[in-house]
Amino acid sequence: MNTKTEFTPIFLYREEERITATNKLYQEWLVYIQKGLDVTKELFDEPLTDEQLTNIMSGGWKAVEGLMREKLNFPNAKIETLLDLNGKDGTNAKLALNHVVNRSKTINASISSGNVIMSEDVQKMIEQEYTYYTKSIQQNELLEDAKQLSDLMNKLIGNKIIANIDVYQTCFRLKIVESKNTGNENHEVVPNLKNIRIMK
Repeated sequence: MNTKTEFTPIFLYREEERITATNKLYQEWLVYIQKGLDVTKELFDEPLTDEQLTNIMSGGWKAVEGLMREKLNFPNAKIETLLDLNGKDGTNAKLALNHVVNRSKTINASISSGNVIMSEDVQKMIEQEYTYYTKSIQQNELLEDAKQLSDLMNKLIGNKIIANIDVYQTCFRLKIVESKNTGNENHEVVPNLKNIRIMK
């Protein structure tokens, strides 16, 4: 007879603020990457294809050098020489492409009609990264213990058996529960989900 308990992850919490902040940061990166590519386009007399822009986005300034040598048919020329011959200055483009490679990889960026877009999967990845579940049977048991302990302590608080002033220190020592101030110096004990998440 198999008596092994099957583990089922239980939702703990989501860090909504971090999800929002990461989304905002990645949108700023989209603008940054687009700006880098737009400045780089000015170095070329002909419009660049999505494939060429993708290569620049993933290869940075080295990809620009390679593309310019290819277009001008000078495979061994120095990039500075080629830019000078065409009356171009690559300083701004080189600066604008800083961090483009790493950031575009992080947000899994792609090019469509010359515009940088972020993969739809990235939003799911952000939410998954900051959404936490229990990882073991032991954590599930701790969560259940914390819920029962919270109910008991709240009952004792309501019956004035535990004074409000003692609640915080008691919870601090127990670790799996925490005290929430509900106003008027009243406290409610709830499971400490962040502590439970990092417990074995």
